[in-house]
Amino acid sequence: MPDIILPDTSCLIFLNKIGEIHLLDKLYNKAIVTEEIVEEYIEPLPEWIEIKNPDEKLYQKVLEQTVDKGEASLMVLALEIRDCLVSIDDLRARKVAKSLNLRLTGTLGIIHKAKKAGLISSTKETIQKLKAVDFRISEKIERELLRLSGE
Repeated sequence: MPDIILPDTSCLIFLNKIGEIHLLDKLYNKAIVTEEIVEEYIEPLPEWIEIKNPDEKLYQKVLEQTVDKGEASLMVLALEIRDCLVSIDDLRARKVAKSLNLRLTGTLGIIHKAKKAGLISSTKETIQKLKAVDFRISEKIERELLRLSGE
């Protein structure tokens, strides 16, 4: 599993809202975002998050025809870095990332990894916190995540 994560804006927002943004720092050696993600996030970033922009701006513009600027910039950066994990929650953007053969996770994948690493005590409680700040999750996915977490 890659040691570098490229979280999209929604991942940063939701983890921050529930007080768990530090999980990115604890689970991965490096967290990198692009200027587009910084602009979308608005809040000050923790000092351990690196800002790096992709070199291939033309390809980014092409991807922006399908996904938002932040997601497009992360996908191009992921293609340039290669051995990294991209955290995207949006279904359309996930499909595009998969078509590019990017390694993919989402906010829930990070929560699951944190539970396995012993960084959170309860997946169920963390999901409840996410739902309280308007994170949308289907019952089917919630049940499966709880099953995988042994809860």
